[in-house]
Amino acid sequence: MKKKSLVVGCGKLFQLVHLQNIRKNTNIKILIDPRKKLLSKILFEKKGLFRLTNFDRIKTLQKKFDIIFNISSRQSSYYVIKKFLKFSKVIFSEKPGVFNYSQAKNLKKMSKNYKSKVFFGYMSRFDQNIIRLKKILSKQKLNN
Repeated sequence: MKKKSLVVGCGKLFQLVHLQNIRKNTNIKILIDPRKKLLSKILFEKKGLFRLTNFDRIKTLQKKFDIIFNISSRQSSYYVIKKFLKFSKVIFSEKPGVFNYSQAKNLKKMSKNYKSKVFFGYMSRFDQNIIRLKKILSKQKLNN
């Protein structure tokens, strides 16, 4: 049986990069995004899927998830992670999840209290420095 997941943020990055793998490996139970029109178009064929525009409503559901995917905006990532730590033992968050040391310390303390793990993913596929490095490496044969 696939693990239950919740997704926060259904924008372009979620649709193009993460959706296919998340669907393949988990059973998405809830999608959360403030854009109601966008939310109605994502996984429209899936029956029994909760779609929420306000993540404060999650408290009323009292559900636990095997994994939560946070693919929200940079500005909201830290606050989303804080809010959802108590609902899952594992949170994967795209983009920077924190912007300063105090947020990092607070997140570490909270995740320890909830016995949760927070993982961050950074996609560098279109980073100009990575592209330049790939070109340099492909032109040269390096020893070891």
